[in-house]
Amino acid sequence: MTEIDINALAASIPTWKVCERFFPDVPVVSTQDHPGAPEVIVWPEGFDAPSDQHLLDLKRQLAEEQIASRYRRDRAQAFAERPIGDQLDAIIKGLKAARASGVDLPDDTDALINWSDAVKTAHPKPVGGSNG
Repeated sequence: MTEIDINALAASIPTWKVCERFFPDVPVVSTQDHPGAPEVIVWPEGFDAPSDQHLLDLKRQLAEEQIASRYRRDRAQAFAERPIGDQLDAIIKGLKAARASGVDLPDDTDALINWSDAVKTAHPKPVGGSNG
């Protein structure tokens, strides 16, 4: 996995996203003349605007959330490459092998194995099918 520069990622987060996430009830106005121009935030009158350091800290928090989300999304996408039924079948086969070799399994694990066997009995694989 590529190392992510949290500070660079935080710096790329526009302030309006910070406002949207951390100050959802504060009606701020964000303008930017063009994509390379600095963002200008107009805080409502009477609102104690956060300091630049506080905004940077909040941007870092958002960056950390983005990294965590990316990790979960990337992992979910990678796991989806193999059908969940095949994954479950492989796990249950391993648990059955452990049980057959004398490993004492928790009751809910035994119940999962028995359930899987019942499903396979109720819905047999056609002759010549693969897996399971």
